[in-house]
Amino acid sequence: WPRLIPEGRGAVNQAGIDFYDRLIDGMLERGLKPFATLYHWDLPSPLQDAGGWMNRDIGGWFAEYAALVAREFGDRLHATATINEPWCVSILS
Repeated sequence: WPRLIPEGRGAVNQAGIDFYDRLIDGMLERGLKPFATLYHWDLPSPLQDAGGWMNRDIGGWFAEYAALVAREFGDRLHATATINEPWCVSILS
């Protein structure tokens, strides 16, 4: 998330989009199936400062991020997981 939208919402980092474009294309060229996890312990700091996952607005922020990933990479991803280890995120963090 912070590589694509450093502030967590708003401006998109084109260098991040370009990086993942090259990574996904490189995987496909090698016969690999790209799988993505949208959240793996990398919440943008400004969103953490705004309350993180306890802030009720985060659902909308996450939806905007997920829509960006789907729009930019969805045609080349084999599958996408929303949250890595949801039990750990919800219980331990």
